[in-house]
Amino acid sequence: MSDTATEQIGLAELLKLAIDDRLMDLNVAIPVRVESYDSGKQTVSVVPQLNRALPDGQGNYVTDPLPKVADVPVVFPRCQAFGITFPLVPGDYGQLLINQRNIGAWRATGNQGDPGDLGMHTLDGAVFLPGLYPDSLPAASADGSHMKVGSITSAAGRIVFSPTGMELGEGATKGVARRGDTASVIASFLDGNADLAAWIGSVSFATGVPSPGSLVDCIKITSGSANVKAED
Repeated sequence: MSDTATEQIGLAELLKLAIDDRLMDLNVAIPVRVESYDSGKQTVSVVPQLNRALPDGQGNYVTDPLPKVADVPVVFPRCQAFGITFPLVPGDYGQLLINQRNIGAWRATGNQGDPGDLGMHTLDGAVFLPGLYPDSLPAASADGSHMKVGSITSAAGRIVFSPTGMELGEGATKGVARRGDTASVIASFLDGNADLAAWIGSVSFATGVPSPGSLVDCIKITSGSANVKAED
């Protein structure tokens, strides 16, 4: 007689196995690395950074890399009239967000309609959100009290917003001149030329200083914004 036994699986265990199997193919959000960027289409090709786990048939699991995902639209902040864009380069990171259904048909037309297939949470519904980076690569320009926009590596290429003003270039110290601010003529330029000094002094700064440029070079702004600073 055979001494083999058949493993009995209850309904609850069977349902759990079915749910676990379905969840293996459920994509929600995945950290990814940029492989290439098409600035004309605003799309990227990305490599998922987390492997998926697959059963090996022996009661264990093995990990398997997810495939590269191409032609993924980048979600830049924008509306019809305004937007913020920036270049993406290979090695940048972000998050792949998976829509509930395939968005290919909607991308082509922008119209409400049938997604074209019955798949749910597949990589055909992916979009890319730039900005998610590993802890080893924090933005060096981050600040606990100021908003900063622009270059992470160059202070001169950043705009800094504080509760009391802004800097066009982090650390800028020169007040920005505004229409109506006063100007004076550099004294050394007018030494010994009283007539020229009188003539320039009579010109309204608001209407501009006459050419040639040598006269412009001799004008010095003597007031400006205390809250808005700029680099040269």
